[in-house]
Amino acid sequence: MKLRKVVITSLMGLCVLGAWGCDSKGKENGNDTYSSKKIDISSPDIYYDFSQIDGNTVKDNSGNHDGILENDATIVEDSERGGVLYLAGGNSKTEGQYLKLPAGCMDGVKELTVALDIKYEGTEVKDYVFGVGSSNAKFFSIGIGENRIDAYLQPLNNVKDKMVTKKYATSPGETWKHIVATIYADGEQYKLALYIDGEFISEMDLGEHNLASIGEGAEVSIGKPYMSGKYLTAYISEVKVYKGAAAKEDAASLYYSNFIDTYAAVFEEKLVTEMLSENMDISEIVSDIALPKKIDNYEIEWILQEGQDIIDTAGKIKTDLANDESVKVTAMYMGQTKEYELIVLGKNNIGKAFGNMVKNKLVIYNADNIRGNITLTDTVSVVEDVVDITWKSSDSNIVSDKDKGSMPKGVVARGKKDQIVTLTADYEVKGVKGTVEIPLTVKAKSDDKVYTNYIYTYFRGNIYGDGESQHIHMAASEDGLHWSALNNNEAILKAKLGTKGVRDSFIIRSPEGDRFYLIGTDLDASGGDWAAYGNKGSKYIRIWESDDLLNWSEERLVEIAPQRAGMMWAPECYYDDATGEYLVYWSTGIVGGNGKKIYCAKTRDFYTFTEAQIYKDVDSEGTYIDTTMTMYQGIYYRFTKRENDITILLETSDEILGDFKLVKDTINGESGVEGPAIFKLNGEEKWILMMDGYTGANSGVGYFPLVANSLADLKKGNFERLTSTDYEMPKGAKHGSFLPITAEEYEALIEKWGN
Repeated sequence: MKLRKVVITSLMGLCVLGAWGCDSKGKENGNDTYSSKKIDISSPDIYYDFSQIDGNTVKDNSGNHDGILENDATIVEDSERGGVLYLAGGNSKTEGQYLKLPAGCMDGVKELTVALDIKYEGTEVKDYVFGVGSSNAKFFSIGIGENRIDAYLQPLNNVKDKMVTKKYATSPGETWKHIVATIYADGEQYKLALYIDGEFISEMDLGEHNLASIGEGAEVSIGKPYMSGKYLTAYISEVKVYKGAAAKEDAASLYYSNFIDTYAAVFEEKLVTEMLSENMDISEIVSDIALPKKIDNYEIEWILQEGQDIIDTAGKIKTDLANDESVKVTAMYMGQTKEYELIVLGKNNIGKAFGNMVKNKLVIYNADNIRGNITLTDTVSVVEDVVDITWKSSDSNIVSDKDKGSMPKGVVARGKKDQIVTLTADYEVKGVKGTVEIPLTVKAKSDDKVYTNYIYTYFRGNIYGDGESQHIHMAASEDGLHWSALNNNEAILKAKLGTKGVRDSFIIRSPEGDRFYLIGTDLDASGGDWAAYGNKGSKYIRIWESDDLLNWSEERLVEIAPQRAGMMWAPECYYDDATGEYLVYWSTGIVGGNGKKIYCAKTRDFYTFTEAQIYKDVDSEGTYIDTTMTMYQGIYYRFTKRENDITILLETSDEILGDFKLVKDTINGESGVEGPAIFKLNGEEKWILMMDGYTGANSGVGYFPLVANSLADLKKGNFERLTSTDYEMPKGAKHGSFLPITAEEYEALIEKWGN
C-alpha cells in the first residue's frame, strides 16, 4: 500500500466543541480550580510503555518505580500497539496475575492522576484495573466490568465509598478504552473525576478526603482485586501516573497523545485499506472507494475536493474517463487532518491496475513451508470481472498443475529433501496479459509415525465458580482413558479474536504426519443466552496450525457458514483421500429456516473453503448438531446428536460424501448428551466414543467414555459405558477432540507444559 501525499495537522490540547464541551464563554464543564500541583502531561511520575523488561521487572520509563510481574503475568506483542501487559486473571482462591508496584510509592500523595489504555477480556460485574490500598476497606481503584467503567475511593473504614461510573449497554471490552481518573483539590475540598476516551464522564465530591486518607505503606498494583472477586483479565498499554491533578484539557491531550504514540500509524493503515476497498493503491483507482464514518469506534469526517465530479459523497467513481484524474480526499479524526491525492485512472490505463488486483489474489499460503496439497484456483474475481487463471508447475511431479479425475491440481509429492518448485499463473484482464511467479519450498517427507499416546483438546467447565474457561486446554494420556491436564489445567491457547471464546475444539493431523490444524467454535457463551447464540451467533471458524503441537500460529477467523446462518458450531474435519482435501463439517441453523442441520465445505489450507452445502439435513425424526466421524477399512462412521431427544445416533457410508444409512438410533440408550467424539485406540480394534453429559439422566456428568470392544461392535453401534473407575478425565473436561500422538510428541508436551 502506498500513500502519495499526506498532510497532518495536530489539534492536540485544544478544546474541541462537542467533544469536551466548552461553553460559549470558554469555561470548561469540569475541574478548573486547583489548590496544589497541576500535572505536566509530558512528565509522568510513573510511566510503563512495556518496552523495557528485565526478567520479571517492568522498567519505569520515568526512572522512579519499576513494577514486578507476579504469577506469570506477561508482556505480549500486540500487532497494533507493540508491547502490552497481558493479565490472564485468576480468582481469590488461586493467586492471579497482576503487576505489583512498590508499596508506599504513593505515600503522602493527596492528588493523583492515572491514565491508561485497556482492552478488557473479562466477564465480571467488576474487576480492578489500578489500585492503591492498605486494606479492602481503605483503597482507591479504577474498575471495569461487563457493562461499566468506574473510579472509586474508599477512604476510611467508617466513611461511605465515593464512586463515579460510566454504564454501557454491552461490554466495554469490544475495543481499547482510554481511561483517566483524577483526584483533585477544589479549594479546601477534594473531588474525583472520570474521563473515558477524552470525554468527561462525571465527578463527585470527596469532602476533606483524598488519596492520603488511605494511609501510608499502601499496596499499589494493576489487576489485583481489593475486595472479593477475580483478578483482571485484560490487555493494558501506556500506563501513566501523575502525583498531581489533571484538568479537562489534560485528559483530552492524554487521549490524543496516547492515540498518536500507540495507534495512529495502525489506524491510518486501516483507514486507507477501507477507503481503497478493492483498489490496490491510491494512485490506481479503478472501482468505487469507501468513506467509512467510524473505524474501531473512532469517528471520521470526510471532505471531498470542491468543484470535482469524479468521486461522489458515497465513494462512487466516474468510469470511462478519457484520461487520469486527480481528486483530493481529506479525512479528519482524533484531532488530525489527513489529505490523500487519489488518481482515478482513464480507460486506457486500467488494465495494469486490474492486473495488480489479480496478482494480489493469487496467494499460496505457507509458500516457504509446503507440507501438503495446496489450492490452485481456476478463477479470481476483481470488481465485476471473473478472470481465468492458467497454472504451470516447474516440476509437476512434485506439485501437479492439472486436475486428474476427482483430484484437483495442486497435489504435492514430498521427497527425501527440501525442494524448490516455481508455480506460474497466467491471466488476461481488460485486454492486458500478465504472469505471476510463486516460488514454493516443498519440505522433505516426514518420517513414518508410530502412535503410542494421545492428546485431548477441550474447553474447561465452571470448576471454580467463576465461569467456564472458553479457551484451548489440553490433556495427555498413555492409554486414551486416563488423562492428565497440561499446564495445570489452565488454557494453552487463548481466543483473542471475534467473540474471544472458543468451544468444541477439534484437532487433526495432516496425512503427511507433520502438520496439525486446530479448529473450534467462535463462541463466548458466558451470558447463557442460547437463543441469541443460535440465531445471531458467529459465522466464523477459529483456526490455529502447528508443525509440532508446541508452537502454534496466530489464530485466524474464516467465515464459512452459509448466508442467513444463525451460527457455526462444533466444527470437525476429516481428510478425503479421493480429492486430497479436508472435509470440514459443522452445525448451522438458518434464520427463519426449519432447524439446525449439519453443513460441510472442503479446504486444503484452512484459508480458502468451498461453498457450504448440507451434509445432514433435518428429517421427520428431528434436527441435528455435533457430528463426529471416523473411517476404518473404507467405511465412514458418522455420529450425530439429535436435538429432539438429546441422543447420539450412528450412520455409515462407504464414501465421505455418500449416502449415509442409519445403523443405530440411540447409542447405548444414552440421553441428555451432546458433543460426541470418536477415536480408535492405538494398536487395537477398539474405539472410544466420548459424550458430554449435561442434562436429564446425565446432568452434570461432563465428558465420559463408551467403548466398542471390536470392529463388529463398531459396525453395529454397540458401545458399552465405562464405569468411573475405568477412566479419569481432567477436572471440568468438556466437548473436545482426541488425537493419537507419538512417544516423542508426548514427551515434548510433558516437558513444556507438565502434567
